[in-house]
Amino acid sequence: MRTVRISWRFLGLCIAVLVTMSLLLSFRATNNKANELEEKTTQEVAERAVAQEPEEKTTQEVKEQADTQEPEEKTTKGPKNKELQEKLTRELQEKITKEFEELSQLSSLEEGQHRLAVLVPFRNVQKELESFVPHMHKYFTSRGIDFSLVVINQTDEWRFNRGQLLNVGAIATRGTHDYIAMHDVDLLPMNKELPYTIPEEQVALHLASPKLHPIYHYKEFIGGVMLLRHNDFYLINGLSNRFWGWGREDDELYWRLTKHNCVYGKEEEEKCSFAITRPEDIMTVTTGFNTFRHLHDEAERPRDYSRIGKQWKEGWKRDQWTGVRSSSQDIVGMETRHIRGFKYYTIMTNLHCDVEDTPWCQWYKECLPGFYRRKPEHKVCSVCTRKCWTGFVLYGHCTQTTSPICKKIGRDISVEEAQKWPKGTVRH
Repeated sequence: MRTVRISWRFLGLCIAVLVTMSLLLSFRATNNKANELEEKTTQEVAERAVAQEPEEKTTQEVKEQADTQEPEEKTTKGPKNKELQEKLTRELQEKITKEFEELSQLSSLEEGQHRLAVLVPFRNVQKELESFVPHMHKYFTSRGIDFSLVVINQTDEWRFNRGQLLNVGAIATRGTHDYIAMHDVDLLPMNKELPYTIPEEQVALHLASPKLHPIYHYKEFIGGVMLLRHNDFYLINGLSNRFWGWGREDDELYWRLTKHNCVYGKEEEEKCSFAITRPEDIMTVTTGFNTFRHLHDEAERPRDYSRIGKQWKEGWKRDQWTGVRSSSQDIVGMETRHIRGFKYYTIMTNLHCDVEDTPWCQWYKECLPGFYRRKPEHKVCSVCTRKCWTGFVLYGHCTQTTSPICKKIGRDISVEEAQKWPKGTVRH
């Protein structure tokens, strides 16, 4: 009986083992099927991705090829509805042109007659304007040039926008003048051989050339004073509206003039070839200082050189969207004014800024590193003394003093040596 009892126990154990193995094999089979399904799904997704890859690669290759051919053609993003925006803007601009015609009461130009609009972008530089207006009247009158002085005064709270102010001036004077001079208020012509006459078609006449300007001498400089026919100004869409603060809008203008591709003002793309000419045959010129007189007082009216956020990076991209045709602003008023009996027109304007597109149009609460306010009431943060770079020592903290003083030591400053100077006195 003992032997039989052991056999039954052994049989029960064998049955339990068999059941357990069966369950394990069933689970393994189910798991394998799941893995096969997952692998199949993954393979199908991969195959679809591979099928789409050639199209994406082709698009990327086209972009890379375009960047290789024209690296400077990287552009800013355009408006979502460009046609509608320009239509609405054009209707408002026509009102500005008509309003200036009524203010100026200038007669229509006859055949062969030309009239110059001297456009002066302006903000808080009354001292320069008081010298500019009488001087320009005497200068043009003595030469028999039919002209009008038009000061475009930015009265809003945004940072200064020279390009858009010039666009506003061109809009206002389009019906009364056939050519314009984009003219800085702190630059007075001293030489009567300067050709302020109307340029040829598709010719930009740059009078304050690198050879003649008292300060700026780099080859691509086209600021200071430039003359264009009104129609040509519109053909290149004027100046960009994206540059807030000082500088870079004239560099964008240089690109617009030299790309030989005018796409504005025509339903279809129009090929054109602008030439930038400069006075080369002025016999009485020895230096830029006896051709133009420069009036700017940096201490009292500092220029806004700050680059906020992505402004520096975006500033080197081509702007093929904004310009005179999309310039948006509110005209606060137009008036005829006089300085010592000499007449000029002033257009007070509040510019519009899309803070999502160009957030750097706003003033900064605190100056950026390397900048400071010369006076507490200044909105502009002036760049620290330009000579205070590596190799120079700056006495006084640049963001706290009104008169930073540099001392040249004639060699680079090591990190260890810089630590020996008082905190905030070394410009790295």
